[in-house]
Amino acid sequence: MPYVFITYSSKDAELARQLYTVLQHAGAEPFIAELDIEPGAHWKNTILKNIRRSQWVLFLATPNSCASQGVAHEIGASLVLEKKLIPLMWGVTADQLPEWVNHTQAIDLGDYGRIGGMVEGIGNAVKADKFWTGVFTAALICFALWVLSKK
Repeated sequence: MPYVFITYSSKDAELARQLYTVLQHAGAEPFIAELDIEPGAHWKNTILKNIRRSQWVLFLATPNSCASQGVAHEIGASLVLEKKLIPLMWGVTADQLPEWVNHTQAIDLGDYGRIGGMVEGIGNAVKADKFWTGVFTAALICFALWVLSKK
């Protein structure tokens, strides 16, 4: 079962929780700070431990998260640890992604017709297990439909 770290702005917590739920139902083991850090835990250590443990890092790229220093630190740790990083854009375009992630192929959640192909391409590029690439494709399509329904 792949372990998936979701980096997001706390201002986008509802969006992050929905992605978390979709990934859980797809059979992944997602992590988001809001739900998975126990009261009293040292949150910086817990976040770093979970980035290390993850196989995938999904960057929920919104105007809020692109401006967040906390998210920038999580992305930086992900890059240093050579994690499979996928930006999921909502409300931003590729040229609005932070410089430290704009070289990574992103998924535009508003472009429903291309999500499946983009996830498949990303999976091939990172040499991901084909089964889990299919699972992520299905999960992200469900997530994109939910996001689009909120417009």
